[in-house]
Amino acid sequence: MTVTQRIAVLDPDAFYPFRSLVKGPLSNLGELQAIERFIRAVVLHDQMLMELEPHAYDPLSDREFTEEEIAAGGQNVIVAFGPVIDEYGLFEDIPRNQRQGFSGQLSPELLEKAKYLSNAGVGKVYYEAHVEYLQRLIAVVQNGGSLVCDGTVSTVTL
Repeated sequence: MTVTQRIAVLDPDAFYPFRSLVKGPLSNLGELQAIERFIRAVVLHDQMLMELEPHAYDPLSDREFTEEEIAAGGQNVIVAFGPVIDEYGLFEDIPRNQRQGFSGQLSPELLEKAKYLSNAGVGKVYYEAHVEYLQRLIAVVQNGGSLVCDGTVSTVTL
């Protein structure tokens, strides 16, 4: 009999209240419910993964390619960043290519949500990052895992 590892994926917004409890200052008692949800996820799952929600494209911060970037074939774009989590010993570092993937296609509604949240369209790096993020989240659920996400993607409805 194969034992399946129960995986929970959290985003930084679900993690921050817990970090406030551990490191201080916990200044909002309203965060206690989010902290409890986080702790339940840790206790009830075998593996914890952090998924970083991509940022939206900001045309005001866009700039022209430099000569060096043109010569290199493009520019680096950071679409997401998150908290340092190593010190907590709670999260696994499983490379994306070793995780179970998403089987299927995103619905037109979710593709529209990716377009809206990314402020970009098909073929743009921010849009593609949002599509891949949604696919990773859905893959976790398809494979019996749980999501504990409080970021924009989980709260915005169209």
